[in-house]
Amino acid sequence: MVNIEFGELNNIFVLMQQTEDKIQGDFVKKCHNELPQTRKLIFSVPNGGKRDQITASILNSTGLVKGIPDICFLWAGKVYWIEFKTPEGVLSKEQKEVHSKVNEAGFKVWVFRSSEEAFSFVSSICSGEYNPVMFYRFLSPYCK
Repeated sequence: MVNIEFGELNNIFVLMQQTEDKIQGDFVKKCHNELPQTRKLIFSVPNGGKRDQITASILNSTGLVKGIPDICFLWAGKVYWIEFKTPEGVLSKEQKEVHSKVNEAGFKVWVFRSSEEAFSFVSSICSGEYNPVMFYRFLSPYCK
């Protein structure tokens, strides 16, 4: 039998309730509040959601690309692409293709399943303490 404290059970329930949008929103809010130097340097690429046919056509004609990562982070002459997934989320076919293309272009995509993981990543970059080994497990498998 497994002993689980109520607080742990509540944390598990909250984690299960997370959506990619919620994880991303929590990340952006934390960066905005705790890393003000990243304001205007961390931005989303609105690429998902349901749209009517006319809006979809306009977006496609102006450069919308399915599979583009959720967040772009610009820092010290580098570009960092961030994708958010729920704990059970998987990359779509389009995301896999884009991650490969991003890698071929010399950039990387990191896939995070919590706002805390992504914040730790960005915070380490901003502080100059970024260690690629610490974040290797978050690197998209299509960027290795």
